[in-house]
Amino acid sequence: MAEKEKKFFWLKLKEDFFTSEIAIKKLRKIAGGDTYTIIYLKILLRSLRDSGKIFFEGVDDSFHEELALILDEEPDNVLFTLTFLERCGLLVKTSDYEYELTAIPNMTGAESESAPRVRKFREKQKTLQCNADVTECNEDVQKCNTEIELDLELELNKELKTEKKINIEPPLASAPAKQIKHKYGEYNNVLLTDEELEKLNNEFADLDQRIERLSEYMASKGTKYKSHYATIKSWARKETEQKPKEKGRLDWLDDIR
Repeated sequence: MAEKEKKFFWLKLKEDFFTSEIAIKKLRKIAGGDTYTIIYLKILLRSLRDSGKIFFEGVDDSFHEELALILDEEPDNVLFTLTFLERCGLLVKTSDYEYELTAIPNMTGAESESAPRVRKFREKQKTLQCNADVTECNEDVQKCNTEIELDLELELNKELKTEKKINIEPPLASAPAKQIKHKYGEYNNVLLTDEELEKLNNEFADLDQRIERLSEYMASKGTKYKSHYATIKSWARKETEQKPKEKGRLDWLDDIR
């Protein structure tokens, strides 16, 4: 047969027990009141296991003498305390052998022998769960920090590669601006840039005649030249080298065809 589990009881006192309870305040103000108050507390503790009841077993001549023997107190002091408690309604005589303390239902606590072990186990589990939550939280934070560090490292590598590429690759040489050629001559077929026109104009006083001569020649012969500027310069040089005598103005052109 399994041994019956033990049960423990305790007395619960409010923090203002000695100041808020009128009966207790009055009891303490009487001469020897502190002794009477201690006796009352001893009686409360004695009644815990019997749900606030105390019994007269007839071991002594009277109830108060028997209770004084049990509590190890003076019989006169126990008698005065019992009388005061009955007068204040804190002790009720239910029979010649039974008394009931009315305050006990609100002042009693109880638990089994295994309750502290269960409570301790639950507290331990709660602590372990709390630590697990903290560990998981720390892991999440660490993971988050790791991801941030990886993102920063990737971003940094990307910037370094970009900077390296910029430093290694030579800057592209800017292409010279293409100068626009304008059409000149009667047949609008002599093409010269503004710069070329200015150079020729500074070199030849009769530039208009030379342009017209080239324009007429290309139109009549269908000849094409890569650079009309160079052609005018070339004709002028050959014109200087030759000494035309009785030839006409355009006779020397036949010699350079």
